[in-house]
Amino acid sequence: DVQNHMARGLSFETIFNGLKEGIEKHKEISRLASSNPIEVRFIVSLVGEREVREALDVVEQAVAYKDVIVAIGMATSEVNLPIIKFKEVFLRAKEFGFKTTSHFWDENCSDQISAGIHHCFLDGIDHGMSVLDSAPLLEESVERKIPYTICPISLLKFRRFQSLQELRLRHLMDSGVLVSIHSDDAAYNG
Repeated sequence: DVQNHMARGLSFETIFNGLKEGIEKHKEISRLASSNPIEVRFIVSLVGEREVREALDVVEQAVAYKDVIVAIGMATSEVNLPIIKFKEVFLRAKEFGFKTTSHFWDENCSDQISAGIHHCFLDGIDHGMSVLDSAPLLEESVERKIPYTICPISLLKFRRFQSLQELRLRHLMDSGVLVSIHSDDAAYNG
């Protein structure tokens, strides 16, 4: 969440120059160790509780780092914070050629997922298990091949679900939704 680091006085430039330096060091080590080096790219995660103008500023700064930034995302609590508030931010990101995604963590937020897809034109959905609450949205997600990144461990750790069975991950996958399973941020998950 780059905005949180910027609020503590780090510039966007300092953050991403450091990340780029790390990528270059990794490339050199990887090149020496393997004929199949791993490529690294970033999704800038905006903070939904911060101001739209600040988010727009971050998107504009990200353009200088398009060689390492591939998408603009948003992490937020969806409760009382409609995704549509950031429509201008996501549209601007798309104008610059970035992919877009947003977290939809909370229960009963299929309407928010729908607004993100239809009004903010998101390319992907993070978490988003509420898609299972809306058959039309589930069907549309399959038809449009909208990818969902799912982080089972964090969903369990933060008690969004009590068990993997309750998570219904297999049902999501069997429905034909494109699913990518992730670990989420270790700093948040312990």
